[in-house]
Amino acid sequence: MLHIDYTASQPLHQQIEEQICSLIATGMLRPNDWLPSVRQLATDISINPNTVQRAYSSLEEKGVIVSVKGRGSFVSPDLSAIDRIYTKNIDSMLREVITKAALAGWSKDRIYSEFSKVLEEEATQK
Repeated sequence: MLHIDYTASQPLHQQIEEQICSLIATGMLRPNDWLPSVRQLATDISINPNTVQRAYSSLEEKGVIVSVKGRGSFVSPDLSAIDRIYTKNIDSMLREVITKAALAGWSKDRIYSEFSKVLEEEATQK
């Protein structure tokens, strides 16, 4: 289910969070789908259960998953939390790209042109 990169600079709990969000965003995990228990996932990916618990707690705080005492953790039936997370992340990345382009002396028109070109290239690849 998840693939952890133990050599990455990104903390393991964040890798778990991002991958679960990605599985939900791509439809591989659907609303109300059951998630492995903390202990089961920790065993499956050879990681400390506290790290998995940290990821699950963060995802629950963000509204991505819900935990039901005695039953386990499930994908939230409300997918708006995933949309908010991706919107925030993409907004941040776009702002960074625009800032770098502006620092490189690009005009607003050139930035629009480059974004349009990339969007067209992506559209033709699908």
